[in-house]
Amino acid sequence: MHLIAKGNTDAHNEERLKHLNDFRRFAKLRRVTDLKVSQAEHWLALLSADGLSHRSVNKRRSSLIMLGHWLEREGVWPSNPLTRVPRRKEAEDRRKQRRALTPEEFNRLVGAARRRPYEEEVERRSSGSIPLGRSRDLQRRGALRALVYSLLATTGLRTGELKALRWWELNERIGLITLPASKTKNRKVAEVWVHPRLLPILRRLRQSQGGSTRVIPKGEFPTVRTFYKDLNAAGIERVDAAGKCVDLHALRTSLVTWLQMTGAGPAVAKEAARHAKMETTMQHYTDPKLLGVQEAIKLLPIPELAEGYELCPDLRQEDAGTGTPSQCLDLTPLYPFSNGTAAKPQAAGPGTESQQSEVAGVTGLEPATSGLTGRRSNQTELHPRVGFAAGGF
Repeated sequence: MHLIAKGNTDAHNEERLKHLNDFRRFAKLRRVTDLKVSQAEHWLALLSADGLSHRSVNKRRSSLIMLGHWLEREGVWPSNPLTRVPRRKEAEDRRKQRRALTPEEFNRLVGAARRRPYEEEVERRSSGSIPLGRSRDLQRRGALRALVYSLLATTGLRTGELKALRWWELNERIGLITLPASKTKNRKVAEVWVHPRLLPILRRLRQSQGGSTRVIPKGEFPTVRTFYKDLNAAGIERVDAAGKCVDLHALRTSLVTWLQMTGAGPAVAKEAARHAKMETTMQHYTDPKLLGVQEAIKLLPIPELAEGYELCPDLRQEDAGTGTPSQCLDLTPLYPFSNGTAAKPQAAGPGTESQQSEVAGVTGLEPATSGLTGRRSNQTELHPRVGFAAGGF
């Protein structure tokens, strides 16, 4: 009853109860008050030694802590000692790392998803034409699949949220989805914006469905196997050379990364993905390979250096045979600026240590981001092209 009262999903409650029952059998508990912290630590350590990921072990730890909080609230325990059980560092044992699709890869995926049902039917028949009704059904199926991928990649909706989405939760006029608390992961009402290019497609889809209440009809949501087939048809590898994979949830990773490519910033990406912590957005949902770091480095406000200079250790040395001073690179412009004047390093000596530390802290050694305003590289701009065929629905 405690789990039901908290308003968690049935799947979440079942997972919690399974963890607690597994522990009860391991510890051979007859009464819950017989639980000891050492037993919990031993159980989790054995699970970790058996190859369970740190993330999975932490889930079981959370289930135990939840039980301890309940016992504390009921007055059985004066405090919850299970909170002292150490938490595993998930970053050190990530079994599945996702990558973001590039905009070009996503366009290929959408195109392959839209065409594949019809093309496979043509290949299967090999001879003979496809009846008109069957042809339209295949094209509608492909367009619906492409729409699902586009909604996942541009709204941040989770697969379960999109599967359960109803038409009355979508305001087609302004393109706003309002998810009730019962459908969201954090059990809070959420507002999700829809890309304007998808709104006409959604309107045609609603007209074609008649009185259906589901946005995506039951049984027509693409399965994981279907998604992998679409990836293959688009020429996209499921796992790249670095071991990072692409699955349906990777479309949320793509959204977060694309938003930062457009210059939206981490805070906007966090809000769009509806994450509780910025750490989740930056560490697990941002693909740094697509952020154009090299292009951003080129835009740093470093002063131009004259051509024809080469770095040499002694500025006083002379070119052989000419008797003239060698043209060596003067590194002065690379030091922090102060009122337009370069601050040169001072020779080491008594009393200079604090002065040098002051120089190291002057703004300019790490250029301010305001110098980059309005000067993003064109290569990092996102121009999503969904590529739906007119009349798909």
